[in-house]
Amino acid sequence: MRLISRLSLILFFLFVGAPPLLASSAFVVLERLGKPTIVMTEVSSDEAYNPSVLTRLSAYTPHGIPIALLHHEDTQHITLDKQPNAAAIIVQANFGFHARLPKDDHWTWQRKTLLKGATIGLQAIKESVNLYISSPLNLKAHGLHVEIIPLVDPLNLHRGDRLPLQVLLEGKPLPNVRVNENFLNSLSEVTKPTDNEGRTSAYIHADQVNVLQITYEQPLQHDPDADFIRYNSALTFHAAQ
Repeated sequence: MRLISRLSLILFFLFVGAPPLLASSAFVVLERLGKPTIVMTEVSSDEAYNPSVLTRLSAYTPHGIPIALLHHEDTQHITLDKQPNAAAIIVQANFGFHARLPKDDHWTWQRKTLLKGATIGLQAIKESVNLYISSPLNLKAHGLHVEIIPLVDPLNLHRGDRLPLQVLLEGKPLPNVRVNENFLNSLSEVTKPTDNEGRTSAYIHADQVNVLQITYEQPLQHDPDADFIRYNSALTFHAAQ
């Protein structure tokens, strides 16, 4: 798959119609019914998903030692066994290909080449880093496609503090993007755009769990099923008490 410029993608949409602004989502680990649960959440609403979308589930101790995570799948979500020594849990999921017909407001979970009349296609990737215990590794990249990296330990910050951060695309700084600061409650509270080094800062809104989230669309060229990849990436942590 070859990448093309954002200008080329805009010109493409002028002819075939721009995709609707779909609700952003996050694929994160949150507490549900007393258990750590991999949740697909759209602001304040949890959504069901097929557990087969999960492509990566990993964790490490504060000293960087990998931890095996036991997880349990049902028809709509994944729960994890509690792991008190986990400094971070990383999850990635491939939600596959989606296509849209001209002048249609809804996406169909189908490859563009298989949906008759479809003019736009995308691939959806969701990923997150979930922090629990302070560790030097929490300030490093974890190999996500799009990643929000804290530049100081967010677990030592309090509500009302600001968290300096960097956004990376495939390991390189991603400029001129905004991060949702208070994703579990609002899409209107966002950071200033990242600078040329991918850096900005986020206001810490919550006393308990904070979810920072970004949706980024990476244009593609010469892929018959996807005109772009839509990345939903998140960073979660609990503010200090």
